Amino acid sequence: MRITVLGSGNGAVAAAAHMTQKGHLVTMSNRRASSLEELKKDSRVKIVGNALKNETVQINKIENNVSDAITDADVIIICVPSVGHEYYANEIAKVLSDKQIVMLNPGHMGGSLHFVNYLRKAGYTKKINLCETNTLTYVTRMVDSHTIGIHNVVEKAYLASIPANNDDIKKILELYPLLQYKPNVLYTAMADLNAVMHPPAMLLNAALIERTKGDFTIYNEGTTPAVATLISGLDEERIKISEALGIEIDSFIHMFYHWGFTTKEAYDKNSIYLALKQSEPNKNIKSPSSLEDRYITEDVGNGLVPMSLIAKIANVETPIIDSFIELCGKINGVNYMTEGLTLEKLGIEKAKNLEELKAIISNMQ
Repeated sequence: MRITVLGSGNGAVAAAAHMTQKGHLVTMSNRRASSLEELKKDSRVKIVGNALKNETVQINKIENNVSDAITDADVIIICVPSVGHEYYANEIAKVLSDKQIVMLNPGHMGGSLHFVNYLRKAGYTKKINLCETNTLTYVTRMVDSHTIGIHNVVEKAYLASIPANNDDIKKILELYPLLQYKPNVLYTAMADLNAVMHPPAMLLNAALIERTKGDFTIYNEGTTPAVATLISGLDEERIKISEALGIEIDSFIHMFYHWGFTTKEAYDKNSIYLALKQSEPNKNIKSPSSLEDRYITEDVGNGLVPMSLIAKIANVETPIIDSFIELCGKINGVNYMTEGLTLEKLGIEKAKNLEELKAIISNMQ
C-alpha cells in the first residue's frame, strides 16, 4: 500500500519504519517540516529494540507539505498527541478523498469523534473512512534522529471506526492483523489506559518531577502501592461508565497483560503495582521533565475530562476522576473542564441521555 504517516515523534517514526519493513511505500510529513529535517537529508532509519527485526530501512519520501503528502495515499496514519487532531483535520479536509482511510494511531479518548467533528467543520462533505486504536500500537522511543527503539508492538489493541462496521477498514487489519475490531468508537474511547495510568503517576511524583526534571523511570521507579491504588480507582470508574454505556471493556490489568506489557505473575495476582514494576517494555522509560507534559495536559484534559462528561450523560458518579481533573488543573493553572475535550469539541453536545448519545454515534458517517 501507499501509506502516509503524519507526525514526527516516537510513534510516527515507529509506524513509518514498521510499515516500510513490511514492504509498503511510506511518505512522512508533519505540521513542522523542520522536525523531519534530518530524515529529509537521510531517510534511513535503524530499527532496534528487538520487537521487530533489527535492521535499517529507508523511508520512501519525506514531504514538507501535509496536503501534498496525502495526495496519493491509500492509508493515512496519524500518530500525534490528541491535541494535534484538530490541526490535521483542518489541514487535510480540502484534499482528502472518500477512497482514503484515515487511521488515528492512537485515537485516545474520543479522538475519532473530535477528528470527524473538525473535518466536517473544515468543509469535508464526502464519505468518512476513519478508524482509531485506543492506544499507540508501539512501545517506542527515539534513540537519535535516525534510530528508533521499538520495544513492543501492541497487537491486540482495540480498533473501531466511523462509520461503525465499515468494510473498507479491513485494509487496516492487513497492516495490523491482530487488532480487535470493536462495534463502535465508544469501545476505543473507554479503553484509553493512559488516562487512568499517567495522572496518578504524575500527581504522586510531582515533587520528584520538579526536583529532578524527570530523572527517574516513571513506570518502574515512579510506581508505588499508592500510585497503583489510585490507578485502580480510576479504572473502576472507567469500567462503571462503560457498563452504563452498555459496552464490555476489559480491566486495566487484563489489557496490560494481554497486550504484552507485563508478566503472568502480575496478571494472576491482579496487581497493578506488580504489572507496572514488572513491565519489561516500559522499564527504562524516563519520566516527563515537567508537570505540563502531555501525561497531564492530554491524559487529563483530553482523557479524564471527556470520560467525566460522558459519565454525566450516563448518570454515573466519578469522584476520583473529577478529583484528578481539579487537582491537576490547580497545579498547572488550567481549567481542564473548559480547555479540555468538551462535548462540543467531540460533536456530541446534543446528547442529553444515553439513547441520544448512542444514536448520534450510530448515525455518524
